Amino acid sequence: MEQAAWGGHAQGQLLLAALFKKGLGGRENPAEALVWLKRSAQNGNREAERALQRLARTLTATEQEQAGRLLKKVAKADRNGLYQIPKVRYIQAQLNAMGFTAGDED
Repeated sequence: MEQAAWGGHAQGQLLLAALFKKGLGGRENPAEALVWLKRSAQNGNREAERALQRLARTLTATEQEQAGRLLKKVAKADRNGLYQIPKVRYIQAQLNAMGFTAGDED
């Protein structure tokens, strides 16, 4: 699903956003959910547009800042053709969960 989302598949982006919002497969991350909802909406998904509006009203200032940083990273990854950012974040999360100090998830 993540590969489809990065590949620009609007429904994949919507589903990935739902996983981040609900914390399925990891911790809840509303900022990451917002990023994927925005990408899905930009790809024409009306359901994502409505979900984006609902989620945006609930984000804290910190979550809004985090979403802004993530949007910049995703845009940079798109420009450079990279698919590494989510993999790095996943590996960091896994290492941190095992007790290692891998730092904040990028």
